[in-house]
Formats: sequence, structure tokens, C-alpha cells
Amino acid sequence: MFRAFRPRGEDVPPAEAITTSLESLLALSLCAVVILASVAFLRRSSDLSRALAGLSSDALRPIPARPRHAERNARSEPRPELVILISLDTLRADRLELYGYGRTTAPNLTALAAEGVLFRTVCAQSSQTLTSHKSIFTGKYPATLMLEETGADLMELTGVGDAREYLVDTFRRVKTRLAAGFRESGYRTAGFTDGAWMSREAGFETGFETFDDAGGGLLSILPRALAWLEAGGEPPAFLFLHAYDVHCPYTAPEPYDSAFCPDHTRHIRLDDKCGKGALQGLELSPADLAALTDHYDGGILGADALLGGFFQKLRARGLYDRALIVVTSDHGESLGERGVIGHGGLYLEQLLVPLILKPPRGWSLPTTYVDEPVELVDLLPTLCALCSIPVGGDLDGRSLLPTLYRGVRGRDYLVAQTSFEEAPAFRSSPAKRTLLRPGRWQVIHDVDRSEAEFFALDQDPLGLSAHSIRPDEFTPLLDVLLERAHGGPRAVLRPAASLAFSPELLHELDHLGYGAATLAGQPVKSERVGR
Repeated sequence: MFRAFRPRGEDVPPAEAITTSLESLLALSLCAVVILASVAFLRRSSDLSRALAGLSSDALRPIPARPRHAERNARSEPRPELVILISLDTLRADRLELYGYGRTTAPNLTALAAEGVLFRTVCAQSSQTLTSHKSIFTGKYPATLMLEETGADLMELTGVGDAREYLVDTFRRVKTRLAAGFRESGYRTAGFTDGAWMSREAGFETGFETFDDAGGGLLSILPRALAWLEAGGEPPAFLFLHAYDVHCPYTAPEPYDSAFCPDHTRHIRLDDKCGKGALQGLELSPADLAALTDHYDGGILGADALLGGFFQKLRARGLYDRALIVVTSDHGESLGERGVIGHGGLYLEQLLVPLILKPPRGWSLPTTYVDEPVELVDLLPTLCALCSIPVGGDLDGRSLLPTLYRGVRGRDYLVAQTSFEEAPAFRSSPAKRTLLRPGRWQVIHDVDRSEAEFFALDQDPLGLSAHSIRPDEFTPLLDVLLERAHGGPRAVLRPAASLAFSPELLHELDHLGYGAATLAGQPVKSERVGR
């Protein structure tokens, strides 16, 4: 099970900071304990699972601090009077101009980011709404929550009979902590969601004094949320907003539905094709595929416009400048990549999501962007740290304040787990997982089937072409990747003389500059690129 080391808290003033060498020693000691526990925990798992456990232990290494910015500390910031967390379901990051998209789909989010912090590389821990939000609201990986809720280790997860039923039943019962933490710290709390997976029945009401899952999209949700703010008592207050405006069937109120696709007669109907594979198996024409993108983008534009109006109303009531506003998504969406439409899997476009943090006016936090990779499990400890709310020490997430205030590095590896009705076969698995080194590589591991796929992101940034990895190749492949990732000698970890990487894998690794051909003792003719 992938777990991440949670570094020291951001609330230690620089003058009282412990020396780097002592911190490293303590971190390494903690890592040793966790690694030993992981080995014991995975004692019954397969060789591939043990390899992933080894990869997890690599992620536990202490992260060196980069040179600090001007000495600032979150402890000097006043406690936010209003915290608003907004989740736009199914919003992938690369469809926003903030993340380099060629269309203007979210001008109001762009303006919001200009007043705060934009995180450029953010990974969801699942691409299914229920699982991902439970992970966000607990600060824990899905595998951690499954272990805590059912006691199932990795080997037992591979033997689950009805995987879909197991996932739904398990994550419905997971008790969330984010709203409860705010409420226990004196905040009024309210949640307004679009229902379905984000309903009271799904177990999301915990900690909310007011929980409204009547839905209706942002058009209905935002006025109800604003009315709650106006009718409420004294600050502080925590408000959670969730909506499916960007979700399949990719329709939006006019004029946004026609903003990028003015002629709807040139493609198949989309409003009756949502869910249960209705778009899978169809022979979609280029015009149909273009319409998917156009209507998805129109949904973003419509949601952005409604949020822009909401922000204006907050300004008119004197609330905007006093608010800490966070906008993100629980997962993204495949829109034809690899022939896949929808979500539930572990591909890049389904996992990489936006994250914007707008602080209250007067805070010393500068407007900036953060390239350091982060995860959605980091949201809970970050919000709690900003609001002086205590958290437990068993989280997989870690506060982002050291990165924001002291330039501490982000994560070397990003983790996501489980698949849910993943197209095209609509298969669910609690034991499927991925590890991602942004911009370099991604490994997707199907523990049930002892299968793995390797994506060379240097050469294939969208992760469209997978290289199948045989079980006997998997461990030495990870050895090569991790040794190279940490700058160690290339020839330290050699595959056994009898083991031969497939020619395709050797070629791809050699192009990435990992020196796999030399390590495996096989000559490969290729130009070295992407060093």
C-alpha cells in the first residue's frame, strides 16, 4: 500500500528550527519503521506487489528543503473568517487556460488564481467521485481507508468477489473528518452538493450543521449557499460546494452549450448517452469526438460564469476579501483518449486536476504558482494548518504550507488507487493502483491480474501509449527508474544475467536516458534524448 511520509509541520518558527541533519536522522528513523511495517503487511502479496511496496518505501525518503523564501510563517496569518471549498466534479486541469489550454474556458478562475496560488501539478487519489472525496475529506489514501474500514490487506483486496459492491459499501461507511474538524474548532459548517455520490446517503453529512444534497447544479446550489451565509450567525464559517456541471452528458445552459459547438445537428445526441457505457462501443465520427470536447468545454465555461457571479455577490456583501477560497476537482475525464470516454481509471487525464487557493486580503502569502507536485490528500492538512485546526498524525496527506512559505519541495511521486467501472470493460478493482513521476514516467499496476503498464512521459506526455511489463521485468524496471530518479549510479542495480528486458522497453528506457540497455547488458541502437 502506498503511503507517504508526512514531513515536519509548518508552524515551527525558523529561529526554532531543528538542524537539517537532525531532521534527516529522525525522518530516516521513521521511514525505517514504516518500511519494516510495510514489508510485514505485504508478506502474503505477490512479487509485483512487493515491488510496489519497495517503490512506496522510496517515496518515504526525506525530502530536502530548497532555499527558503523571505522568512514568513503561517502562524503570523490571522485565522480566516470564511473558508469556501469548491469541488467542480470531473474537471480536468488541462482544459483550463490556466494550465495552458488554447481556449478560454474559465476566465473567472483565471482571475481567482491571479489573486492567490495556482498549483500546476495536482493528482487525485481516485477518479471516482465517492472514493476521491472520501480521500479528500480524510487526508488518507483509498488503500488506507479500505484497510481501516475492512481490515483488508493487498492480498485480500485481490480476492474481493464483487469489487464494485465492495468499493461502494466500504467508502459509504468511511467517516469524514474535514467538516468535523472545522466544527469542533468553532466554525459554522455547511455543505451544498449535487447529490448522488455526494449525498447524505453516501455518508458526507458528518460534521456539517447544515447539509443540503438537493442538487440542481450550480445554478440552484449557489443561491442556497449564499442564503445560508446571509442568514448565519457570527463568523467563522466553513462552506463546501460541489456540483456536476462539467460531468457527462456534457450539457450546459445556453449560451454556454453552444459556445464552442454552435451546430448540434452535426453530431450525435449527448444528453441521453451518459453513464453505463452509452458512449462506449459507438462508432464515433471525428465530428462526434469534437463535439464531446466542445460540449465539455462549454460546461466548464458555464460553471465558471456561475462561479464568477457568486464571487461578485460575495464582494457585494463584503465577504470575498475576508474569505479563503479553494477550487479543485475530484477527478478528470477521458474524452476519447485511447478510445476511452469517462472516468474510473488511472490515466493522466482522469487524475490531474486543478487546484487554486485564494487567501484573505492582507495575508503575506504572495500570488504565485507552484510547480511542485501535490496530491488532493494534502488539502485537509493544509486547510487545517491555515485555520489552526489540529489533525491526527496518521494522515497520508501533508500540509502544503512548508512549500508555500519556505520553498520546501513537493512530492517525488504521486499516488492513485482503485478503479471503478473503468471503460471499456467497466471493471472495478480495489487493488489497482498507479505511481506517477510527473513529466517522466507512470506505472499502472493491476494487482488482480499481475499486469503492469509503463508510460514514458518524456516521449509521450499525455500517456497515450503503454508498454506492457512482464512480471519478471517489473522489479528490475522499478530499480532502474528509482535509481535514476534519485541520481544514483546507473549500474548499481543490475537485473540478473538471465533476465532480459523486452526490446521495446529497453528502447523506451534508453530514449528516456535511464541507461536500461547498458544495465540489462543488451545493445540498443537509438539516439539518447530527454536527458
